[in-house]
Amino acid sequence: HAFCAATQDVAIDALAIRSVPGDERGSLNGAMQVGMIAGRVMFSSGVLYLAAATGEQVAVPMLLAVTLGTLLLVLCMPVAPLAGRRVVKAGRRWRYLRVLLAAPRFWRLIAFALIGGAGFEAAGSLSGSWLVDRGFESSGIATFRLASAVLMAVGAWLGGRMADRLGARLVARSWLLVMALVIATTALLDLSVLGSVA
Repeated sequence: HAFCAATQDVAIDALAIRSVPGDERGSLNGAMQVGMIAGRVMFSSGVLYLAAATGEQVAVPMLLAVTLGTLLLVLCMPVAPLAGRRVVKAGRRWRYLRVLLAAPRFWRLIAFALIGGAGFEAAGSLSGSWLVDRGFESSGIATFRLASAVLMAVGAWLGGRMADRLGARLVARSWLLVMALVIATTALLDLSVLGSVA
């Protein structure tokens, strides 16, 4: 699942880069993120609210039906080849990869990504069990995820607009740094609270 999701993510970004003017890519990326966050809300908070109202016997089959329907829709979509696509030979790819792995800057970026990007994904993935451990019920978890999704959607839209106006590198660097600091601060606060309770 992770491999397919990552491949889809890269393919969508590549399609956007090839087909969208440079001064509109930030706004489009923000719009794509808002759509992704809306889908997550429907499948997290929406399902929890539905399960609380109707019971899991109704919510789970509906979730499976929507998932399978989406899969069938994607499989039936026609795929048009991209014009002017460059094909990079395997030998050249390996040379690119060796040069990349030998660059110290690459490893600094990996370390930063582990704090910012991976930290963000881990925090989002583990937030449900984290809230359960702190005594939240399903409705409370759903509300928390809904509120955080609204904040993420606003941030995605605003970040995309800022990227088009101020430059993608400056905005990405600034927001990733803020995200890394927020995640690290949240983790330290959680550890200090748990330590004081213990």
